[in-house]
This record gives sequence, structure tokens and C-alpha cells, in this order.
Amino acid sequence: MLAARDKTEIGEKYPLGSTIQVRVIYVSLTAAAKVITVSVLPHVLALSPRPGITGYETPAAARLALNSKMPRDSMDSDSDDAMPDKHLWPIPYGTALDDCTVVGTVGSIGLALRLSTSDTVTAFALASQLVNEDQPKPTLHKHSGQFHIGTRHRARVIGYDAIDAIVRVSLRPSVVDEQLFTIGDARPGAVVSGTVVKFKENGVEVALSPTLNGFVHKQDLSDIALKHPELHFATGKKISCRVLRVMPEQHSILLTTRKSLVQSKLPVVTGYTEAEGAVAGVMTHAVVDRVLKGGDGVVVWFYQGVSALV
Repeated sequence: MLAARDKTEIGEKYPLGSTIQVRVIYVSLTAAAKVITVSVLPHVLALSPRPGITGYETPAAARLALNSKMPRDSMDSDSDDAMPDKHLWPIPYGTALDDCTVVGTVGSIGLALRLSTSDTVTAFALASQLVNEDQPKPTLHKHSGQFHIGTRHRARVIGYDAIDAIVRVSLRPSVVDEQLFTIGDARPGAVVSGTVVKFKENGVEVALSPTLNGFVHKQDLSDIALKHPELHFATGKKISCRVLRVMPEQHSILLTTRKSLVQSKLPVVTGYTEAEGAVAGVMTHAVVDRVLKGGDGVVVWFYQGVSALV
């Protein structure tokens, strides 16, 4: 692994006969071949995370980099923040990139891309991630074809190779255009389409996209009691849902299939501020949670865990 982009730069940085420091990262001593792979990347030599980035690629990347400096014992072990490796990504998982330029091909394996938002990050797309699954795998050529050097494409971050300091991306239109790719894309109160994955005793698991699932608790399946709910929610059935609550810390999305909520045209309340729909005089839908003892009132809930006393 060299800190250079092409043969010309390699020749300039590492002239023949020069002495350089390397770190061994792989050794194969099989009978067929004896290979030692080394790296001269600065962060590999230092056995440290990828160097700090100047001019962060996205605001989210800046926040992640700052969070990565927190000591592990100061993090909530039940949250995604308890996995510090996520914070070392230069660009967060799922980020959509609008302008990537092909700068090289690696045989038939894939493409190296330059990001318009950064000169500090290199991206790589496998050949299998260039077109949708129902299309034939493209043949890669440096100077011809849909993905030749200099062509520009949209992409989405799907991985990060820390040793190589390379962001892995997909150019598949089905991946780039997916509206619900990460849990951060789900919005409380939004109406979404899904496919029943499995009917369970306590509810229904629903696929909202190839990368994201949600769950409908049994009390949220219908406005009325269903005698045989399993017949209404057979595996593979397409259904309409409304997002009740998004909990990124638990990587959980709660849904409802109550028709009164899914088909509602009234505004939704997702918080306790006016910006979140809590406006005096506004009419909206709510679901009765419980009746207080002594007839002192009724507790109702809206979206994102918001409740009220009537």
C-alpha cells in the first residue's frame, strides 16, 4: 500500500534505490507462493487511526471525528457511540455523494474515484457495485465504456477500509436512490411502504428497504382487535405503515398500521415545540394509552414518544 495515486506519483515518491520504512501487514509462506505484503501509509506505520482531516467532507464527518476522541468509558455502552470505529470513518456510512470522478481502474476488480468534496479521501467501488443486480456486470476499460477515467457518477458510502484509508462506495442506482438507507433517513410521522418479513407473537417485522427494517407491535396492527392477525400480515405482503418512533441508539424503528393513523391527513406531533407540531389549537390524531385512576384524566400518545394528559 503506497501513499500515491498513480505510477507517476509512485515513481516520484519512491525512486528506485531509495531506502524507506515499511510495516509488514501480511505474510504468506505457502508452498505455492511466499509473499510478504507491506505498507508505507503514515497511519499504518504509526499504528494509529487515519490522520485527522482538514476541511471535513461533511458536517456529520466533523462531528464523528470529534466524538471519536472521547474515551471509551465515557460512552454509553448501549448506544452506537460505544463502537468508536464508526467515528473513525472520514465520511459516515450511508452518505450520498453527488459527484465522484473515476481516476483509475483496477483490472476488472473495480474503480478508484475522487470525491468533489475532498482531496483527502479516496473512494473505491467494486465492479459488482456499479450497476443494479438485474443488469450484467460491466466490463471496465480505462478509456472507453460507461465507467472510463474521467466520467462522473453519484455514489453512496457503504464501507470503510481503515488500513487502506479507502472509503468503499456503491454506484448502483438502487442503492444511491434509496430513500430509507439508514435509520437516520426514517422520520417520525412519515408514511412508508414495507414488506412483511415475519409475523411474531408480539407483532410484525417489516422490511422498509433492503437495509432497514421496522417493527409493528401487536397493539398497533389495527384500530380494532383482529381474531387472526397472522392472516392479515402474511410474509411477503406489501403494507403501508406510519413511523411511530425512531430510536437510533437501539437501531429500532417502531411502526403502526392503524388505518386511522396511516390514512390521517391531520398534522403530526413529534415533539413538545411548535416546530415539532405542538401548536395550540391544532387538531391532530392521538392514541389513548391509559386512563388514570380515579378518573383524573386520560394519557394519550402522539409520535416519537410524545404524550399528553387529557
